[in-house]
Amino acid sequence: MLLMNSLYLNRVTSLEIGENVMIESDLLKTMVNWQVCKKMNNLKRFHIYKNDIGEEGVKEILEMSQLTDVSIISNGITRDEMKLMGKLKHLTRIDLSWNPIGDEGLKSLSEMKELLTSLHVSHCKIGDLGCEIIGQMYQLTELDISSNSGWNSKVSSIGVKSISQLKKLTKLNISRNNINGEGIKSISEMKQLISLNVFNCSISKEFTKFLVSEKLTELDIGNNIYLDDSFLEMKQLRILKMEGLLVKIPEKIRQLKELTELDVSSCRSNDRDFVYDIKELRNLKKLFLRRNASIQDKGVILLSQHLEHLTELDIRDCGISYEVEKSLKHKKNLTKLVL
Repeated sequence: MLLMNSLYLNRVTSLEIGENVMIESDLLKTMVNWQVCKKMNNLKRFHIYKNDIGEEGVKEILEMSQLTDVSIISNGITRDEMKLMGKLKHLTRIDLSWNPIGDEGLKSLSEMKELLTSLHVSHCKIGDLGCEIIGQMYQLTELDISSNSGWNSKVSSIGVKSISQLKKLTKLNISRNNINGEGIKSISEMKQLISLNVFNCSISKEFTKFLVSEKLTELDIGNNIYLDDSFLEMKQLRILKMEGLLVKIPEKIRQLKELTELDVSSCRSNDRDFVYDIKELRNLKKLFLRRNASIQDKGVILLSQHLEHLTELDIRDCGISYEVEKSLKHKKNLTKLVL
């Protein structure tokens, strides 16, 4: 039995451990079996969430020298534990999201810059100093630095200027940071980006034009309230998310024939301005319409008749009757319907 277990453990290349704690005398103790983990000699990808692994857990991870992808989301890692994390120089991807590492903790990662291509530090209390450190990680192709605006830290347009030095970066999530128009100007210098998320970044109308890029195929500009429609000039877009934009969706959205995913939730569009144009986007597979009450039965029926490739549809709070909801459930291609 032990031999069989060893053989099985040697075949494991990816491991995810979710929230797995027990309460004992009001203290959280981890239940992770590190000895078993370390027997997985071919393990490359190790993700552990909400286990409060602390310094001892980080030391255990250090012993798994074959790892290339580590995610330790929400494990209470601080700048003290980060001094140890810097020894993981062989990693190509690391996700430290929801750990209060701060700018000081991020300094330890500078030792990884030779191989690290993917960095996720969302909700990590990173500020402009941290962005300066990240700007020196020249091998990065993917960066998530979302939601780092707080009382004691803030990613501003100054930090974005540092990040714009990353010439190999193709995917950037800087959402929920108050980078404003000057930050968007810096991002516009990154002509190599193919995916950009600037959701809730306080972008004003006059700076929308700086979002336009020939290579972007994925764009999230939701919750920036007032924008002009210059971003609709990017006909190569495949994914477009516009949740919460208080704009009248223009007719030229029908020109985005390459779109496979569209989110116009809470855009307050009416049937004519929205439905009759969106039905021309025949390649759509995912469509999110929630909180657009004026669409109602007529709009949903029209879309379902024309968008034959839809696999996912969200029509919460769209004023849809029970009869139409029932009919949509019989659509063969529709594998996910949110009502």
